[in-house]
Amino acid sequence: MTRELRKHLPVGEYIVTHAPQAPYFTGTVRYPNGGYLTVDKEVGHLIDWYNIQFYNQGDCTYDSYETLFVNNAQCYFPQTTIGDLLAKGINPNKIVIG
Repeated sequence: MTRELRKHLPVGEYIVTHAPQAPYFTGTVRYPNGGYLTVDKEVGHLIDWYNIQFYNQGDCTYDSYETLFVNNAQCYFPQTTIGDLLAKGINPNKIVIG
C-alpha cells in the first residue's frame, strides 16, 4: 500500500505518514509477521514519519518521561518506549510525539 501511495504521491511533493499504536512495534513477540517493525524494514524509507499513538493502551500509560522514553516494563505492552523503538532500529527522525 505505501509503495502504491508513493507512486502517486512523490517524495518532496507529498508527505506520507502512519499513526500506529505503540504495541505494533513489539515485533514477532506479539505479531508473527513482525508488526510495524516489518513495515519499517520493508517500506520505512517511503514513510516520512510515524505519529505513534501512545494513548488508549489499556494498562499502559505513557504519562511520564520514564514510561514514554525509558522503561514501561510494568505495562502489558513492554518494550514500547521511545528508547525501545530506537534500539529496535526505528529512525529517530521519523518519530513524532504529540
